[in-house]
Amino acid sequence: MLRRAITIMAFLLLGVIVNIAVAWWCATSSLSRSARSLHIREYRYDTDRSHTKVWKCTGYLKVTEDRPGSSRRLLASDPNYLNQEALHSLLPRHSAFRDGSPIDRSPEATAYATHSFSEVSAGWPCYALRETIHRAGRVTPDFELFEGSAGVLTIPDGLLPADWSHELPTSIVWLGFFANTVFYATGLWLLARIPRLLRHWLRRRRGHCTACNYDLRANTAGVCPECGTEANP
Repeated sequence: MLRRAITIMAFLLLGVIVNIAVAWWCATSSLSRSARSLHIREYRYDTDRSHTKVWKCTGYLKVTEDRPGSSRRLLASDPNYLNQEALHSLLPRHSAFRDGSPIDRSPEATAYATHSFSEVSAGWPCYALRETIHRAGRVTPDFELFEGSAGVLTIPDGLLPADWSHELPTSIVWLGFFANTVFYATGLWLLARIPRLLRHWLRRRRGHCTACNYDLRANTAGVCPECGTEANP
């Protein structure tokens, strides 16, 4: 019983490791055909205070998704997303955007003229990790800049290819993280079992003992004389 419990814990730990590695690959890799991640970003520019004519909307949400086997696709792009139930239904339950604009709930909402709040969820087959980054600025002689993040691990330059993201998500999406961990642990357990099952099948087909490979074709006792294992019929 103890040995079985240790085995289960070992495979679950391996499942956690693979789960995190896959989620980080999905979040950082520029090879979108092998990644799955959801990118949500809200842009907000106050034209009166930022003195720019490029952005004329007060709020703008953009939702893009990477899926294995396809390039990045645009799910939604709408300046009035807070009033649209259809767009709201695209957001995952763990998203910070489910309760409206995260910028409005930020203490810096009125202090800065420009805002960009981005959220990245990554993982396969379910989203397991996420990160949020809030950047804000205001026009001053030195252009003041604010940046706040949650669930982000920044990788130093040079460790990853230049066209990859250097920000790794670390906040856990519990339901997806648990599902992915069980999925990978089960897959690893099956992979570990395949050689043993194949070996047993070959020995049994040849009339040998499945435990020690002793030749039992002339055995009539029903028990392997080498190791005492019950002979296969």
